[in-house]
Amino acid sequence: MKSTLLKTLQGYKPLLYWKDRLLLSRGFDLVLADLALTQFIHVARLPARKFKRFLSHLRSTSRLLRLEVGPACDLGDGIHCLLCHQGTIYRLNVEEGSLVQEFVLPHGGRPLRFTRVNVAGFHPGIYLGEYFGNPGKGEARIFHRDENGRWTTTFTFPHGEINHVHNIVQDPDRHCLYVLTGDFGDAAAIWEAREQFTRVTRIGSPGQNSRACWLQVTTDRLIYATDTQLELNHLNCVPLGPHGFEPIQTLQPVAGSSIYRADTAHARLVFSTAVEPDRVRGNKYLELFSTRRGAGILTDDAHIYAGHLDGEVHSIFQATKDALPFRLFQFGSLQFPAGICPRADLLHAYGTALKNIDGCTVLLSSQFDTESPREQS
Repeated sequence: MKSTLLKTLQGYKPLLYWKDRLLLSRGFDLVLADLALTQFIHVARLPARKFKRFLSHLRSTSRLLRLEVGPACDLGDGIHCLLCHQGTIYRLNVEEGSLVQEFVLPHGGRPLRFTRVNVAGFHPGIYLGEYFGNPGKGEARIFHRDENGRWTTTFTFPHGEINHVHNIVQDPDRHCLYVLTGDFGDAAAIWEAREQFTRVTRIGSPGQNSRACWLQVTTDRLIYATDTQLELNHLNCVPLGPHGFEPIQTLQPVAGSSIYRADTAHARLVFSTAVEPDRVRGNKYLELFSTRRGAGILTDDAHIYAGHLDGEVHSIFQATKDALPFRLFQFGSLQFPAGICPRADLLHAYGTALKNIDGCTVLLSSQFDTESPREQS
């Protein structure tokens, strides 16, 4: 099963599905487009000096300086969303086009994802984990945003515990949050948090087999793909037994490390794999120019995998890493906008460091049945 490439849109990055449209960035400009990417309305412009705006439109400097916008999050009021740009979080009034700076992340960086939480035992609002280099395993915090836009630290991993937080995933049925952390040794782990982080415990054994950036929660298991350049990557699951979570099970191999997952309706799973370099093992300055992929990355292609939660996943789209160094000019990856696409037959993704689609939004056909194999049987 392959997806058809319907359109390639140069220079635009999809951030968030907004009602029946798509919010994108073009440099520091924010625009709304129809899902077919044919009509565009300018919404707002992020604050920046003219020279920096100029650099944002040059693909090489945009990649080198990490000038792109993202991630984004719908606040759920039908009016506002959050955006992150180079460690600063803004609140955007999409209807009026006004921007308010809300919070500056202490260590800068660009988190992978915001999480909107409504779970018993936790303060409702937005949660965000610190995502920065932190090779010395200093403290790593989780921040909470309340309904008034006030940001506070709600939990801190102590010194020596983790490198950073990849993602926070809610599980309303089990009244808990799952915190995904990385990257090496015991820092790579899945944690279960309860009662506003007063109880935080590991699920399963830490290590590269527990290193994840996303998690799909189902009624009887947790599904994720590993995110490691050191070992072969797999789609895994953690079954839920009568006495809690059971040992991790391997479902099938995938071509590379998985950083991004698309939000989907029905019993579907869509995620991508990346092309990234090996862990730094020599001179860290020379390693900046390395074009050698990691041992756990099987090919030079980034893939989009799709399938049903009850069955196998298959690669439906792929693109090849370009020739520029991984660390200076970013990994080869395919990212997805936040939220669920209003049309189940379409899928939007963004190519970074990939031949022919670098810096492009790609519009793909999403060829799925709406029923899972279990429902059809």
